[in-house]
Amino acid sequence: MLQRAQKKDTAGTVSYVQGDAAKLAFRSDCFDIVCCSHALYELKGRVRNASLREMKRVVKPDGTVLIMEHEVPRNPALRALFNLRMLMMGAADAEEFLRQDLSPYEKLFTDVSLSHTPSGKSKLIACRKS
Repeated sequence: MLQRAQKKDTAGTVSYVQGDAAKLAFRSDCFDIVCCSHALYELKGRVRNASLREMKRVVKPDGTVLIMEHEVPRNPALRALFNLRMLMMGAADAEEFLRQDLSPYEKLFTDVSLSHTPSGKSKLIACRKS
């Protein structure tokens, strides 16, 4: 994914770093915005929670963490494939994701909002640190 992103940065103005989301190699309070796109659902339980804590740690006190994740597909065939993928994650993780539960975010951040893309394919969770 890093290689694909680098190809899109034709101006060469972005720095890319490969690392562990649960142990970010950045100082605390150093970013205005932290983005995570379609990745948290791949992480389970403790690792997902550790990654969220790290995002909160590295974003500035007045910063925002933006998380984009998949919506449950409306098309029956795609929904069946999606549900199969969710079952592979494990029952608790899949249930939390399918409920679109904001509680993991609300436990860490002071202000959490949920919106949906016009296509209905993704949801955006905006989390304010303070």
